[in-house]
Amino acid sequence: MDNPILSGALVAQLIEKFDSSGAPIVLPTFRGRRGHPAIFRADLFQELLDASLDVGARQVVWAHAPDVLEVPTEEEGVILNLNDPEMLRKVQEELS
Repeated sequence: MDNPILSGALVAQLIEKFDSSGAPIVLPTFRGRRGHPAIFRADLFQELLDASLDVGARQVVWAHAPDVLEVPTEEEGVILNLNDPEMLRKVQEELS
């Protein structure tokens, strides 16, 4: 399961940017790499539901690429994929 490790302050920043920008999609970036969580406007929900299962939400992000608002952060947790048991173990050790 993807479960990024990020601060409440970053979540608040993403929500503020989403509310104030009018962008259809807002997502964090870490050193140029897009991460999670992405926030989507309600009018994109049907596109999310219709996206192919093997591509998922990325399909919607790509379809609206010029309008995506990227929010740079120094929180690496936005790009960590905790599907990998080794990465999960590493993060758990760092948090202990």
